Amino acid sequence: MLFCSTGGFMTYDETLRRKSGILVTTLFICLFLRSIVNGIVANNWGQVIPFLIGGAIICGVLFFMVKKLPPVIMMYALIIVLSIFTIVLMLTYPVSANYLMFFLLLFFAAIYGDMRPIAIQGAISAVCMIVFYLMFRDKIAGSWSIDAMAICVVYIISGCIALASVAKLNREQFDSVQNSGKNAKKQSKRAQDLLTEISASLDTLQETAGKIKESIVVTKDISSQIKIAGEDVAQRTQSVADGTKVIKDEIQESTKKITDMADMAAEMKALSEENAGSVHEGNSLVADLSGNMQKLEQTMSDVSQSVTKLSTQTSQIADILTKVRDISSQTNLLSLNASIEAARAGEAGKSFAVVAEQIRTLSDNSAAFSDQIGEIVEQINAQMQSVTEKIAQSQSDVDECRKYADTMADSFNKINTNTDSVLDKSGSIEANTSDMKEFMERNLSNVSEITDNMVSTSAAIEEISSSIGNLDDNISHIREGYNDIVLTTENLTNAAKQNK
Repeated sequence: MLFCSTGGFMTYDETLRRKSGILVTTLFICLFLRSIVNGIVANNWGQVIPFLIGGAIICGVLFFMVKKLPPVIMMYALIIVLSIFTIVLMLTYPVSANYLMFFLLLFFAAIYGDMRPIAIQGAISAVCMIVFYLMFRDKIAGSWSIDAMAICVVYIISGCIALASVAKLNREQFDSVQNSGKNAKKQSKRAQDLLTEISASLDTLQETAGKIKESIVVTKDISSQIKIAGEDVAQRTQSVADGTKVIKDEIQESTKKITDMADMAAEMKALSEENAGSVHEGNSLVADLSGNMQKLEQTMSDVSQSVTKLSTQTSQIADILTKVRDISSQTNLLSLNASIEAARAGEAGKSFAVVAEQIRTLSDNSAAFSDQIGEIVEQINAQMQSVTEKIAQSQSDVDECRKYADTMADSFNKINTNTDSVLDKSGSIEANTSDMKEFMERNLSNVSEITDNMVSTSAAIEEISSSIGNLDDNISHIREGYNDIVLTTENLTNAAKQNK
């Protein structure tokens, strides 16, 4: 950091940004003065004015870049831009004046005090002077010899070494100053924080002093009020003693009533416990009933499913019987055809006709049996349908009973909860009445002690009145000490304000 004229410290980036602005300003002044000299000496204002306008535009762009780009990037950008600008001038006007600008750029780079841009600019200037001397030797040979060019390059290299050494030394000094600035800033902040804390402490001290002053005034008023109150207490002490006997009689009466209340609470607790046992038993029975209802409902559901499956199977049997009837009918038809064919065959088909007749008889019997089985299956289906309907009705009744059982269980639970609550409250009442009885007995004992303490209280009040006189004297001493504190606080406050 560097100390600036505004009283603060500049950072490294702020220093670079300011140096870049100075370099651009120097470039503009150089271009302006060169334009004036060329215009006066060569009397060629037609070329000078465009050159000056172009230079002003370039400098304006560079000023904008200095404000917007990071300082380190802008430092290298200026080195490159100035080198390109000089190269363009040399390519456009290969004269000694432009040729010397490569030497001038080294001094421009030296403004940063950094060996890196100095080394870069030195290398660019040396290379460009050699290259352009070889390119435009005929045009600048009159004013520049090969020896002058070589010596100029040597000067550039020597200047780079010297300027780089100075830049390194400046950098070390800059770092030292920066560290010193940081330390100074830290010390300044610590001192400022200390003054702030001292000022805050003084403000608190002043506030406390004001409160002390108020307390002194209030204490004096309180001492006067205590003195008056002491006299009043002495007068009321006798009245309290007279009222103590009345309180004692009332406490004895209250103790008797509390004893009666405790007996009734114990009786209520016993009844509540008996009621709670009955409720618990009823709740258990209802729970068993609800469980049995659920089991019965599940059993009937299983039976209903079994009947449904049986109905399905009987339907399958009916389908099978239908198929058997169809087969019997076809068998009859086949046996009839066989008989006809046997008749046509004559003697050769008699045995076959007998077999066909037996087959027809067997088919008729099968059809008859199928009809009988079908009737039985239909009867079974009808009975199963009736059973299914009755089971459904029974399930509905069981479900309704289960709901009633659940409702009864909820009611018993509520009764059980209320009974437990009554039982708890009965126990609490019994315990509270016992505590109240003990409390009243203690109060009865305390009332007797109060009567005895009244005499001692009267004597203590007289001592308090005497102490109040001493308190007034102490308040006067406190007031004097308070005035000393106020004076010291004002002196410290003024000293803190002067050091800020």
